[in-house]
Amino acid sequence: MIRGNRITKKIIICVLIVLAILVLGGIIFMILSNPLRRSEERIREDVLQLTPIGLTMEEVIEAIENNSDWANEHEFHDRGVGIRRVGPEGRHGYFATINYTERQRTFVKAIGVQAIRLNIGNYYYPLIRTHVLVHWAFDESGELIDVLVGKEMTSF
Repeated sequence: MIRGNRITKKIIICVLIVLAILVLGGIIFMILSNPLRRSEERIREDVLQLTPIGLTMEEVIEAIENNSDWANEHEFHDRGVGIRRVGPEGRHGYFATINYTERQRTFVKAIGVQAIRLNIGNYYYPLIRTHVLVHWAFDESGELIDVLVGKEMTSF
């Protein structure tokens, strides 16, 4: 009788270990298979499949609103998209950005004259949230000329 209890306990322990491994494996798979964790270039390629260069602003807005994965509100900007390239001070087409920590001001080149910005989703690390942002840049005639993808991290 005592021997039977030991075998039963061993079986229960083995089953619990297997279940714990399966649950942990499932969690790891879900984390690693999240498409938002891909590189910015890979996400850009995916976005360009849905919104290729040359679309009008209205067509891009329609694509955004029809994509159920992008449930967030999009923002319209009556200026281009800033990229991190240092440019000469005071030149037209450059945005000023200020780094308050280093007390430093740099200028970034603007792409296009109008833009749409959308947070397509977030993913999490312990105490850190990463926002995946897409910027669609448009020229004077309202045609899409570039798509930029960036990631911003914030802590809780």
